[in-house]
Order: sequence, then structure tokens, then C-alpha cells
Amino acid sequence: MTEKEPKEKKKRSSKLPVFVTYDDYIRILQHTTGLHHRMGIMLAFESGLRISEVINLRPENIHLETGIMDIIAGKGNKDRKVQLPIHWCDEVHRPLLPIACSKRALQKEFELACERSGLYKEKPSIHFHSARHGYATHIYNQGVKIEVVSKLLGHADVSTTMIYTHLNPIDNIKKARGAWK
Repeated sequence: MTEKEPKEKKKRSSKLPVFVTYDDYIRILQHTTGLHHRMGIMLAFESGLRISEVINLRPENIHLETGIMDIIAGKGNKDRKVQLPIHWCDEVHRPLLPIACSKRALQKEFELACERSGLYKEKPSIHFHSARHGYATHIYNQGVKIEVVSKLLGHADVSTTMIYTHLNPIDNIKKARGAWK
């Protein structure tokens, strides 16, 4: 009898994910056509939703009184609660749910907006998920604990979320240096 050799784990890329900054986000919105496309991008950047979660969001998932949205059957078929986007306007946005476009149409409009805004020249590998990376990076840099960021993103393990601590290395180096004073 021979023992099976253990499968080798796939090596993860050591490249940091591309993320959308607040200024990038504004530029993208300024070059996005269609209110439903803008709303989809807003949900990704201001609430950290995945594209499938944006497409699957329903009016009954919005709780205006608490400022919370229910994400039902997200990745891994998990439910979670997230904040409503800061710029949510119920009278404008709720009637647009569910968003009347496919994942691919939303991705394509994001790509076109990045092209029209000139972001592709600065960040050639930017993509729709970069808005979610931007959300995580932004709230982490604002002082939200990594465990909370992890829960808001719906990550099963906080180690998945740790990548966002490395996206702004200059700030992290300054914080570390300040810790010795």
C-alpha cells in the first residue's frame, strides 16, 4: 500500500489587491451612466457588498429606522448585517431594488466609468471588487478594529481580512513609529 501524497496548496498571489479610494469613488460615480449603476457602485464602496449581494438586494432587506441592511445568503450562503450607505436616499434608491441589471452589466459599466475617468491609466487592474476593497481599507484606516471589518465583510476568518492592514503601508509605518514615542 502506498500513501497518497498530500495535495499541495495553491500559492496565493503576494500582490496587494487594488482598492478604490474615496476620490476614485467620486470620479467613478461622475462617469457612471444610469442611476441603478451608480447605486450598485455605492453599495459596494459604502457598504462593502460583493457584486452578487448588490444584485440580490431586495427592498425588504433595507431597515431605514436602524440604518442596517440584511444581506441574505451571501458568499458561503451566509447572512449578515451591514450599514446602509451614507448617501442612501430611500425615496430614490429603494424603488430601484432589485437592481435591474446583471452582474456583467454592472461590471461593464464600472469598467467603462474607470476608462472614462482615466482611472485605468493609474490603476490598470482595477475592477468592481476593488470598490469593496476600498470600503474595507477606508473603515480600517478610520480606526474600525480588524475583527469588526471582518464581520462586516462576511469573512469566516479574520486572517482573510488582514490584507487590508497592508494596503496603506506608509500610514501603518507612521503608526508603528509613533508607538515608540
